[in-house]
Amino acid sequence: MKQILIRYNKLFDTTNPVIASNVKPHEIKTIDHPPPTSKAYYSTPQKQEAMHRIIQELLQSSLIRKSYSNYAAPALLVPKKENTWRM
Repeated sequence: MKQILIRYNKLFDTTNPVIASNVKPHEIKTIDHPPPTSKAYYSTPQKQEAMHRIIQELLQSSLIRKSYSNYAAPALLVPKKENTWRM
């Protein structure tokens, strides 16, 4: 296991969000139906602040981009052991 971790250390680097940049862009073609609607999930001010910070980091790293699509899925935050959040 140690040899695998050493050999592929870049894959396990959690300090660098750019490791996911090798994902190919894709497009989802939708059919002529209105997008589904749902209520927004309740979120505390602390979670909203953390979500904003994470989104800004991902935008600056060019891992995500702004979208004005009618289709979306909720983003959820999960607490990590280090008192930080995973989105």
